[in-house]
Amino acid sequence: MAWAFAFAFAVTWSFTFAFASALAWAVAFAFSLARIFAVACTLAQAFAFALAQAFAFASALAWAFAFVLTQAFTFAFALIWAFVVAWAFAYAFAIAQAFDFTFAWAWAFAFAQAFAFVFPFAMAQVFDLALARA
Repeated sequence: MAWAFAFAFAVTWSFTFAFASALAWAVAFAFSLARIFAVACTLAQAFAFALAQAFAFASALAWAFAFVLTQAFTFAFALIWAFVVAWAFAYAFAIAQAFDFTFAWAWAFAFAQAFAFVFPFAMAQVFDLALARA
Protein backbone atom coordinates (compact mmCIF):
# COMPACT_ATOMS: atom_id res chain seq x y z
CA MET A 1 0.00 0.00 0.00
CA ALA A 2 2.83 2.37 0.84
CA TRP A 3 4.43 1.80 -2.58
CA ALA A 4 1.12 2.30 -4.37
CA PHE A 5 0.55 5.55 -2.54
CA ALA A 6 4.11 6.71 -3.23
CA PHE A 7 3.58 6.08 -6.95
CA ALA A 8 0.19 7.82 -6.91
CA PHE A 9 1.75 10.71 -5.02
CA ALA A 10 4.59 11.02 -7.56
CA VAL A 11 2.14 11.11 -10.48
CA THR A 12 -0.16 13.57 -8.70
CA TRP A 13 2.75 15.78 -7.68
CA SER A 14 4.17 15.88 -11.21
CA PHE A 15 0.81 16.93 -12.67
CA THR A 16 0.31 19.45 -9.85
CA PHE A 17 3.77 20.88 -10.43
CA ALA A 18 3.19 21.14 -14.20
CA PHE A 19 -0.14 22.90 -13.61
CA ALA A 20 1.36 25.22 -10.98
CA SER A 21 4.23 26.06 -13.35
CA ALA A 22 1.81 26.99 -16.13
CA LEU A 23 -0.26 28.99 -13.66
CA ALA A 24 2.83 30.85 -12.42
CA TRP A 25 3.79 31.85 -15.96
CA ALA A 26 0.23 33.00 -16.69
CA VAL A 27 0.07 35.02 -13.49
CA ALA A 28 3.54 36.46 -14.16
CA PHE A 29 2.43 37.60 -17.62
CA ALA A 30 -0.77 39.12 -16.26
CA PHE A 31 1.14 40.83 -13.50
CA SER A 32 3.77 42.24 -15.87
CA LEU A 33 0.95 43.78 -17.93
CA ALA A 34 -0.59 45.18 -14.77
CA ARG A 35 2.77 46.73 -13.83
CA ILE A 36 2.44 48.95 -16.89
CA PHE A 37 -0.67 50.50 -15.37
CA ALA A 38 0.19 51.68 -11.85
CA VAL A 39 -3.47 51.88 -10.82
CA ALA A 40 -4.06 48.17 -11.56
CA CYS A 41 -0.89 46.97 -9.82
CA THR A 42 -2.27 46.42 -6.30
CA LEU A 43 -5.42 44.74 -7.57
CA ALA A 44 -3.46 42.42 -9.85
CA GLN A 45 -1.17 41.34 -7.01
CA ALA A 46 -4.11 40.62 -4.72
CA PHE A 47 -5.79 38.59 -7.47
CA ALA A 48 -2.61 36.59 -8.15
CA PHE A 49 -2.20 35.85 -4.45
CA ALA A 50 -5.85 34.78 -4.14
CA LEU A 51 -5.48 32.40 -7.10
CA ALA A 52 -2.28 30.91 -5.65
CA GLN A 53 -3.91 30.42 -2.24
CA ALA A 54 -6.98 28.79 -3.78
CA PHE A 55 -5.00 26.26 -5.83
CA ALA A 56 -2.62 25.52 -2.95
CA PHE A 57 -5.53 24.86 -0.59
CA ALA A 58 -7.22 22.60 -3.16
CA SER A 59 -3.96 20.68 -3.63
CA ALA A 60 -3.51 20.27 0.12
CA LEU A 61 -7.05 18.93 0.49
CA ALA A 62 -6.60 16.52 -2.43
CA TRP A 63 -3.33 15.15 -1.03
CA ALA A 64 -4.81 14.84 2.45
CA PHE A 65 -7.87 13.00 1.14
CA ALA A 66 -5.74 10.58 -0.92
CA PHE A 67 -3.50 10.02 2.08
CA VAL A 68 -6.43 9.31 4.40
CA LEU A 69 -7.84 6.76 1.95
CA THR A 70 -4.55 4.87 1.58
CA GLN A 71 -2.84 5.36 4.96
CA ALA A 72 -5.75 5.86 7.34
CA PHE A 73 -4.90 6.01 11.04
CA THR A 74 -1.17 5.34 10.70
CA PHE A 75 1.39 7.10 12.86
CA ALA A 76 2.68 9.03 9.80
CA PHE A 77 -0.63 10.84 9.18
CA ALA A 78 -0.02 13.83 11.44
CA LEU A 79 3.52 14.35 10.13
CA ILE A 80 2.51 14.18 6.46
CA TRP A 81 -0.54 16.41 6.91
CA ALA A 82 1.56 19.08 8.64
CA PHE A 83 4.12 19.10 5.83
CA VAL A 84 1.43 19.11 3.12
CA VAL A 85 -0.19 22.21 4.61
CA ALA A 86 3.12 23.98 5.25
CA TRP A 87 4.40 23.23 1.75
CA ALA A 88 1.16 24.24 0.02
CA PHE A 89 0.97 27.62 1.71
CA ALA A 90 4.71 28.26 1.27
CA TYR A 91 4.35 27.45 -2.44
CA ALA A 92 1.40 29.84 -2.77
CA PHE A 93 3.40 32.52 -0.95
CA ALA A 94 6.36 31.97 -3.28
CA ILE A 95 4.17 32.37 -6.37
CA ALA A 96 2.52 35.52 -5.02
CA GLN A 97 5.82 37.08 -3.93
CA ALA A 98 7.63 36.20 -7.17
CA PHE A 99 6.40 39.37 -8.79
CA ASP A 100 7.49 41.67 -5.95
CA PHE A 101 11.02 40.32 -5.66
CA THR A 102 12.65 38.16 -8.31
CA PHE A 103 11.31 35.17 -10.18
CA ALA A 104 14.48 33.17 -9.41
CA TRP A 105 14.12 33.74 -5.65
CA ALA A 106 10.50 32.60 -5.68
CA TRP A 107 11.22 29.40 -7.59
CA ALA A 108 14.23 28.61 -5.40
CA PHE A 109 11.97 29.01 -2.36
CA ALA A 110 9.28 26.82 -3.91
CA PHE A 111 11.78 24.06 -4.77
CA ALA A 112 13.24 24.20 -1.26
CA GLN A 113 9.77 23.81 0.21
CA ALA A 114 9.00 20.93 -2.15
CA PHE A 115 12.08 19.00 -1.05
CA ALA A 116 11.31 19.83 2.58
CA PHE A 117 7.97 18.07 2.05
CA VAL A 118 9.21 15.12 0.01
CA PHE A 119 12.06 14.12 2.37
CA PRO A 120 9.87 13.80 5.53
CA PHE A 121 7.28 11.99 3.41
CA ALA A 122 9.90 9.46 2.34
CA MET A 123 11.14 9.04 5.92
CA ALA A 124 7.57 8.56 7.17
CA GLN A 125 7.02 5.87 4.53
CA VAL A 126 10.20 4.09 5.65
CA PHE A 127 9.10 4.14 9.29
CA ASP A 128 5.60 3.06 8.30
CA LEU A 129 6.98 0.05 6.43
CA ALA A 130 9.34 -0.76 9.30
CA LEU A 131 6.47 -0.70 11.80
CA ALA A 132 4.31 -2.83 9.52
CA ARG A 133 7.02 -5.50 9.37
CA ALA A 134 7.84 -5.36 13.09
